[in-house]
Amino acid sequence: MQLKRDKIDLDEAINRLEGIRYGWRGDDLEVNVNYRLGQLYIRDGNYMKGLNTLRRAASLSTPGSDLGEEITDYMRNIFQQIFLGKRADSIEPLKAVSLYEQFSELTPPGKRGDKLIRALAERLVQVDLLGRAADLLSNQVKRRLEGEKAVEVGLRLAGIRLLNNNAEQALKDLDRV
Repeated sequence: MQLKRDKIDLDEAINRLEGIRYGWRGDDLEVNVNYRLGQLYIRDGNYMKGLNTLRRAASLSTPGSDLGEEITDYMRNIFQQIFLGKRADSIEPLKAVSLYEQFSELTPPGKRGDKLIRALAERLVQVDLLGRAADLLSNQVKRRLEGEKAVEVGLRLAGIRLLNNNAEQALKDLDRV
């Protein structure tokens, strides 16, 4: 409430909740404190710490509870925003890869998830992490995509392999699609 009324700043709110978090264990208050703390870390731009805290809150919640579902939905939405939405440009590519690897279970199914992975791969290409970008796209071509989309992503994958001076693998990728 003090944060909403601008009586304390975000750092102070985080510090206070951290103190409560370690002093209170074992009921829904612990879940709520972790949930709110995770949201504050996200608001502060500390996505790794925020998602880890939210994961803890979700794991502490009663299985199947409305609160647990709310926390999980919030995590999924934030994860998608980090890679596809308004938060995408606010995180460095290396941190984005770490987040993706640690929280890949939050990747949405279907076309939206495929789009998220391709967006991450393009960010990796921008910072010359070509091998890692190729790995992400290769997995999509092998396991997730079919038809025209597989061909499109396969062509992009081959292009990344060529940028990475790996013409032999680029040809193998093209043969696969």
